[in-house]
Formats: sequence, structure tokens, C-alpha cells
Amino acid sequence: VGIACHNCYNTDSWDQATNLQETEQVLLAAMNLGADLLELDIKVQDGDWYVEHDDIGGTHGAYLSDVLSLAVLQQADQPLFIEVKERNPTEGQLFQLIEMLVASGYAVNGRPVVLRTFQTRLDNFDYAKLAIQEYPFHRHYFHFHVIFNTDERDDIEDFQYLLTEAKAAGYQGVEFGLKTPNLFSLLHKAQDLELGTAVWTVPVTMGEIYCAGLREEVDVLI
Repeated sequence: VGIACHNCYNTDSWDQATNLQETEQVLLAAMNLGADLLELDIKVQDGDWYVEHDDIGGTHGAYLSDVLSLAVLQQADQPLFIEVKERNPTEGQLFQLIEMLVASGYAVNGRPVVLRTFQTRLDNFDYAKLAIQEYPFHRHYFHFHVIFNTDERDDIEDFQYLLTEAKAAGYQGVEFGLKTPNLFSLLHKAQDLELGTAVWTVPVTMGEIYCAGLREEVDVLI
């Protein structure tokens, strides 16, 4: 099982430069502790992509372009595990994002990029999949994961149908909240569909219990 560093960045300061510096330290600490995947949450505001946890208008997070250029990240080999938080994406914004990732040296052999977004924000994927067609030598190193809320569907058959739709759309993985009802049934359905699986977010307190129970069941623990 791969371990993803959850929120592997800093946005606590109102100063962008400070957030960039502290993000570098968070990434370095995660690598030193053995993280297999490095999670960045991103959104676009006034034409710029930011590393931010929510798409609520904030602009004090570090510019994504600056984070991607950090030497500590450039020299690492962990795949990027990027959650696209943008609620109202445009085709141009996603073309800009894909271009930035490719130009920064990611989405190559040995350094794939996993783009992730919630079921309600799949427009991000529609535009990203269009954009990667412009990069034939990189497009196979982009992967797409759909994130589901714990209450995405009340009926288990309806929830399972969403997994079938994800497979049909060409996505490679699905991610479930730790407290999702019928979690193991959904995991097994996803595996039957040959989708990658992830579970979020394992807590610090008593987290080892969840790790022990899930490490044989999923591909990624967040």
C-alpha cells in the first residue's frame, strides 16, 4: 500500500513567501518519513493556480508554479497526488495547469501525476483530458481519481453505479472517505472493475488500527 502525505503543504501564514518556505519543509519532512505520494490541493484565482485547501477566494497560498519549481520536489521521485479544488473550471485554466506540470518536468516516466477531484467537480477532468491530448509523450503519465464523499449515495447500488461510470469514463482510480457506509463492498466493487483504490483520511490518533485493517485492501492510504 502507498502512503500519501495528506495536505503536504502550508497555508497558515497570510504571507505567500512564508507559505512557500514552509511548504518546502513539509514536503521534505514527508519524504524523510517515507511518504510514497505527495498531496497538493490546488485552485485557480484570477488566472493563477494556487496551492490552497479550498476554493473560497483565498490568494495567500503559494503559487503552484513556485511549489513545482522547488528543488526538494524536483529532485524527489514521489508521484504528485494533486487534488483539483476548482469549482468553476474553464478549458483554458486546465490547459494552463497541464502545460505548467509538463513544463516543470512532471508527468514523465518515473514521475507520474495523479489528478484527483470530487464527483461534483468532474468538469476539471473533462478539460484536463482534452489538454493532455496536446502532449502525446506525457499523456500516459497522467492518472485520474474520483473522490467520493462519505454520503455520496444512500443506496449502495447507486453508489456502485458511480464506480461503473468512473471506469467507463477512463478514470484510473476512486477514493472513499474512511467512514463511508459499506466501505468494503465499494472497495471490492472498484477492484472488480480494476480501478485503483484509496481511503481518506487516516487520523493520527489510533491511526495504526486503520492502517492494519486497510493496508491489504487498498492501493493508497491518505
